[in-house]
Amino acid sequence: MPGMMTGAILGGADVNQAARLQMIITFMISASTVLSCIMVTLFTLYVCVDSEHRIRSDRIHTRPHTFRGASSYAIRAVVGSARWAWMLFMSSVRQLLTWLTPPSRRRPQRSSHALSPGDLELG
Repeated sequence: MPGMMTGAILGGADVNQAARLQMIITFMISASTVLSCIMVTLFTLYVCVDSEHRIRSDRIHTRPHTFRGASSYAIRAVVGSARWAWMLFMSSVRQLLTWLTPPSRRRPQRSSHALSPGDLELG
């Protein structure tokens, strides 16, 4: 759409005429959007409301939509991949920092096992 006005100006048309064409296209897009919203609303009212102005719940589908399930699966996959990439990045940063830190300034490594009663002898 923006290319039409630029193309008309570069093609030698008057700037006012190019701007008018741009406005006409924008209004046509807006009008088609409004018309489609009105049609969908009227169709929904025709299907879901009876002649006595009551909502017909038997005509409304309650099963989950396929797209919604697929989109939630896609979101979980993206978040899981981002989490995996973040954890991989952080472990690489930790390794790099360990490698760059002089041995005299390194923290002692935590032991992976719990203390046993023999570790606490007093004497």
